[in-house]
Amino acid sequence: MIRFAFLSSLGVVLLGAACSSESSAPSPATRAGAQAPPGDTAPPPAAIVPAAEPESPVQAPGEAPPTLAPLEAIEAPPLAPGATPDNGGPADDGTGENAATDPGVEGDGNFTISPPYANSPDLANKNAPAGRTFSFDLGPSQFYGGQHQVDVFIPEQYVDGAETPFMISTDGLSGRLVTASRNLAVDPDPARRVPPLVLIGVTPGSDRSGEYDTVSDKFWQYMTTEVMPAVLADDAIAAAYPNLKLTSNPSGRGGYGCSSGAPAVMGMAWFGDFTRLLTYSGSFTALQRSATYPDGAWDYPSMIREAPVKPGLRMFLNANQNDIGSTDAESTHRNWVIANQNMAAALTEKGYHYRFVYSEGTGHCAGEVQGQSLPDALVWLWRGYTAE
Repeated sequence: MIRFAFLSSLGVVLLGAACSSESSAPSPATRAGAQAPPGDTAPPPAAIVPAAEPESPVQAPGEAPPTLAPLEAIEAPPLAPGATPDNGGPADDGTGENAATDPGVEGDGNFTISPPYANSPDLANKNAPAGRTFSFDLGPSQFYGGQHQVDVFIPEQYVDGAETPFMISTDGLSGRLVTASRNLAVDPDPARRVPPLVLIGVTPGSDRSGEYDTVSDKFWQYMTTEVMPAVLADDAIAAAYPNLKLTSNPSGRGGYGCSSGAPAVMGMAWFGDFTRLLTYSGSFTALQRSATYPDGAWDYPSMIREAPVKPGLRMFLNANQNDIGSTDAESTHRNWVIANQNMAAALTEKGYHYRFVYSEGTGHCAGEVQGQSLPDALVWLWRGYTAE
């Protein structure tokens, strides 16, 4: 076993938009009657303490013991710095980057973390630039029923008219994601600095599992043809940033999701043009079967193995010891630990940049795991990104 710590090294038609509001702080609120997401909400800058993750649809324990556990690296993939997946020679990755700008394998591989857990210092109030948050609703669409709440965080560093990298946050706007991105955008260590990110949080509609767990291009189509254009067309956002541009470069498009939010963002990459994925307790299981994908998101590992490499894809995965179905047989296709281990193995075999964190003594979408690991995961996820 190799032990090391990575912790410090380093438009379109608008449908159904209404009820727009804007705040000077990242504090989106879940409106009455909206479906409660398993993700967190962002606190105001006067007291930037990441909100505890509410319980997932099954279970989400969340005490946070006081000290930080080391990371244990296991069988890091044999991809040399500067190499491209499955091919050691220079190759255009389809995003304008090539092997010469590949960030290398630092932080790639499999890791185990153990109790006691502690929140990362990058989730504390560091008086980082506050940015602005806007909120509006989208009604039923051609893709999904029910109302979706959209919260948009725009960093203070954003210059109107420039193309900006961004992430889609499923189950609403994650407070941890907002706080970490704010702090890391101004980190004094260039190796840990993350580009200022626009963050778009979207709650699910009337059928969360059908929306998130279904393996298809539908969620990507919804985000790119309805949600993103609605962000640009929102009255409050357009008044503040009349020339806001979300980058079309796949290298600057990312997604965050916990539980069923993970296969949702995986679909944005697999069927679409997103490349940076941050997932916790991913439901890569047989929750939504179809004729094309008889085992639902459980089929993703075999799809990864059988398909050509997706240029530029980077993926952070997590599973926890007491995750959903952790004692169930693999044959059930409902064991979240095995599901994520299968994802990591397939990504390894194809030579992708990936980072898999297994947590001991914790359950589904554990808040203490995200509190400890999310900022470093964000640093790793955005390695190699070059601003427009």
